[in-house]
Amino acid sequence: MGFYSFIGFLRPAIYFFLLPVYVAYFSEAEYAIYNLMIDFAAISMVLVSLKINNSMVTHYYDYMDDPQAQEDLLSNLFTISILIGLVTIGIAWFGGTPLFELVFKDEAVTFFPYGLIVLAYTVLFEANQCYLTFLKNRKKIIAFTMVMLTHVLSIVLLQFIFIIVLERGVTGALEGILIGNILVTAVMIIMKPGLISFKFNTKYIAEALKFSIPLIPYMIIYWFLMRGGRFFLEAYTDLDTVAVFAMLMVLASVIILAVEAVINGIRPFLFEEFARGEAASKQYISLLTRLVINIPLIFVPLIILISCFIHLIIIKESYFVISKYMPWACLLIFLMVWYKLFYQQLIFVKKSVQVTVLSLIAMLCLLIGFVYFIPSYGIYGVLAATIIANLVMVVLFYYYAQKNYYVAYSFKSILVNPLLVFACIFALYFGRLHYSWSWELFGLLQFFAALLLIVVLNFGNMKEYIDFFRKGSLHSHS
Repeated sequence: MGFYSFIGFLRPAIYFFLLPVYVAYFSEAEYAIYNLMIDFAAISMVLVSLKINNSMVTHYYDYMDDPQAQEDLLSNLFTISILIGLVTIGIAWFGGTPLFELVFKDEAVTFFPYGLIVLAYTVLFEANQCYLTFLKNRKKIIAFTMVMLTHVLSIVLLQFIFIIVLERGVTGALEGILIGNILVTAVMIIMKPGLISFKFNTKYIAEALKFSIPLIPYMIIYWFLMRGGRFFLEAYTDLDTVAVFAMLMVLASVIILAVEAVINGIRPFLFEEFARGEAASKQYISLLTRLVINIPLIFVPLIILISCFIHLIIIKESYFVISKYMPWACLLIFLMVWYKLFYQQLIFVKKSVQVTVLSLIAMLCLLIGFVYFIPSYGIYGVLAATIIANLVMVVLFYYYAQKNYYVAYSFKSILVNPLLVFACIFALYFGRLHYSWSWELFGLLQFFAALLLIVVLNFGNMKEYIDFFRKGSLHSHS
């Protein structure tokens, strides 16, 4: 499990590791455009294939006793995902430019070439997720690692070449991602020649679409909660402000990368345990859910510390202001950790329609907050609106998740401990304002205080965590 989580964290963390390159070789406006295109990629991933790969996460377990059916499900979902994506690109070829002119205020943000490149690589990325999920569910660690490392290393190398050597700017950065995804798809087809198959089984496709389509509104809402603020900032402010906010969220988003890596690593174990029904081990379900909370929590004081010393990493002074926003950004992101945990319960019982309905409520709160707060408060307005919306999402998801599939959470580990850590951080944050400490001093104080508090609060569980990572299986503990 620990290895899956690490590899799963490594791929999306590419954009964090390459941050010094982006800042050094892009102007503030170019960095803003690049991040807007990454945001466009995130929403495109929801739409280009109708998110059909989500079905592999849960429907795979409907055929636990039929490996051939699992293979057929994979080839059906992979192939239909690419076909839907190609149709989407064809439509966007004619409608992309009017859409970009409608959405973006700045004329520098264009569909050709930026948007088209993004659509091309998201089609491949979404199809590839079908195979990656399949490998993870089957616990094929060598094949999974080969594919993931191909993805990570190729994109890092190609972006380095296109940005630094060929000096192709934002276009080159996006081209590097596209070619990296092409290489990954090629590796997958070589590893599994039957991956693309036109022998469609309408049962598999119908089941997949029935599950994935109701989730699309939720995915769009999640995109708004995570990334929509940049689009509203671009409408109300300028690209330089968008660049600062983008830098802020890239750093803070390491928390969400951590929780997604943990969830991706534990999901096969967690869902197998859920599938056991009354025979499920409540002890190990509790262990897994505690890991979902505590591992991302460790990153909070570290990210705040980095933001307070950002001047040692980048040289452009316009980005130095992110330290004053970072505690709020980390709180915003950590609310997502909570509702991502409860989301797993709802997905396991296939409550995709309910997920969407609940998300719409949070979406309404978000849009009202954006319109009300951003014009007056800028970046603080985005943070305030998103914190409120995420809090609404956490409460709703928890209530309905427990109603549909009850999990005996450790209230102290899941809720009290993270709140104590954030209370410690914000006490020092407001202490800095009162006593006029430097940001560097605040960063060091909160880092050591919060880290010590996390260790103390989890001291009694350390052996259990270590044993699980070492053995890597639920059933080896049962």
